[in-house]
Amino acid sequence: MNKYADAQSIPDADLPDNHDWRAIGGYNYMNEHRDQGHCGSCYTVSFTQISENRMKIKYGKEIPKLSAQYLMTCNYMNEGCDGGWPFFHGFM
Repeated sequence: MNKYADAQSIPDADLPDNHDWRAIGGYNYMNEHRDQGHCGSCYTVSFTQISENRMKIKYGKEIPKLSAQYLMTCNYMNEGCDGGWPFFHGFM
């Protein structure tokens, strides 16, 4: 049962003051933080973690861990541990 026609129709007073994806009905939709170690790969670690969390939110269950190493090694548009750009991962 939908109370509102679309998201824009929801009055501000009906929205919560905050929202925590780590505690919704006793379920944590976020994965643990990864350590990139000595590698300058924050762009890849962030991309894979955000992708995992979005899939977990969408499907509501445990999903396999995505490989940051695959993206750094196999994506010729990035520079591995020497830095890179997260938006290039979307072109894989």
